[in-house]
Amino acid sequence: MMMEEMNHVMKRMLAQCAGSTGALLILYLLSRYLFFDLHGMKSFPFYLLCAGVAVSAVAAFFHAGILSAAAAVGYIAGFFCGMAFGSVGTDPGGGRTCSGWLIWGGIFFGCLLIGAVLQLVRRGGRKPDG
Repeated sequence: MMMEEMNHVMKRMLAQCAGSTGALLILYLLSRYLFFDLHGMKSFPFYLLCAGVAVSAVAAFFHAGILSAAAAVGYIAGFFCGMAFGSVGTDPGGGRTCSGWLIWGGIFFGCLLIGAVLQLVRRGGRKPDG
C-alpha cells in the first residue's frame, strides 16, 4: 500500500512538472516566433522560459502546484500586458527601444511571488504531502 501511494505521488509530481513545462514551452514558441514582430526580442523570452521551467521543477518537487501554474500564467499574462502597455521608441542612435520586456518580466516575477504566497497560505505551514 505504501509503495502504491508513493508511485501515485511521484506520477502526480511528474505530471504537474510536465504540464507546466509543456505550457511554458508552447507559450515560449508562440512569443518567440509567432509574435516576434511585436517585440523583436530573441533572448529575453528564452531567459523567462528557463526561469519558469526551473521554478516549475522545484515547485513540482515540493508539491507546489499553485506556484507551478503561476509560472505559466505569469509568462502569458506578462507577455500580453507588456505588448499592450509597453512604450516603443527610438534611441539616439536610431535603434528601436521597447519597455514591454520590463512589464513582461515584472508581471512574470510578480505572478511567481503571488503563487508562492498563495501556496504557503493554502498549505498553512504544513509539510508537503508525500
